[in-house]
Amino acid sequence: MALVELPRSRWKRKRLAKNASTSPATLAALIRDPDSRGDVRAEAVEAMALRAPWVEIAHFSRDFDAKTIARIGALLDGPRAVRVSGSTDPVATALEETGGMLPGDDVLPLLLQLLAHQRHSAIRQRVAGHDATPIASLRLLAEDPSFEVRYAVAANPATPRHILNTLLSGVDNLTGPPDHFQQLDQIRMLDQIAKHTNTSENTLRDLAARGRRVAVASNRNCPSDLLTAMAEESWKSPGFGSNEDADVTHNNDAVLRAVASNPSTPAPLLRQLAQRAHRQHNQYLHECVERNPNVPSGIRPRAWHEQGAPEYLD
Repeated sequence: MALVELPRSRWKRKRLAKNASTSPATLAALIRDPDSRGDVRAEAVEAMALRAPWVEIAHFSRDFDAKTIARIGALLDGPRAVRVSGSTDPVATALEETGGMLPGDDVLPLLLQLLAHQRHSAIRQRVAGHDATPIASLRLLAEDPSFEVRYAVAANPATPRHILNTLLSGVDNLTGPPDHFQQLDQIRMLDQIAKHTNTSENTLRDLAARGRRVAVASNRNCPSDLLTAMAEESWKSPGFGSNEDADVTHNNDAVLRAVASNPSTPAPLLRQLAQRAHRQHNQYLHECVERNPNVPSGIRPRAWHEQGAPEYLD
């Protein structure tokens, strides 16, 4: 960053921060003002947030400390933040609105880092789901007061394993018994973590044991032995294939369909699932097997009978 000559007088520096024509580069220098009382920095932070083009704020923010970034991000205009964060190209939208231009400067992660501190949870939620959001910002948003923000972090394909573990700990460490809506949120979060491709194998096994088998079975990184174990558990269940327990049967069917749809399911298990589908006239399960890229050619159906059971080539 180019050096900016600042007045020695604190009073003049404060006046400079308040001046509407002061450039973003000068404001950035004032934000790093050494005055111990901090009033110059406070004026410069507010002026930067309210007057400077957003792309330039993001550019200069690489030299700000975390506290300053949080203060500026919270002060950014809400309606503009909605337009920028909701855009398919936030930087282009910010440039269009402000006329700022920094050719060749990759400011998107810096802009998202600022917006992660917005007061509006809907904006933080969009930032939490963006694949260019910095890891440090995802870590911050994983502990956001809003469940939907935290859920967006869990749904972000770029979220690393250690942050997924943080989200899982947040579910496990709730104080007091959860109410009905909190229970639903817990289930949503556990299922999303179970589906995430960065979730560890040990966590997948733990979540399967906690009843999130459908979500675990849909994870393409689920180990084959766990897929096999969940399938066997489902078709050995007392309620499977009967009308004795509709809820149990429905859940077991859902697990088997998820296993049958998983591209990591080995061919021998797909063959077993196809045979189950044939014996039980389960068209939906059969279709999941048939669409799987690993399905052996020998179990493709030759024809469908009126009752819905396929006639297999083997």
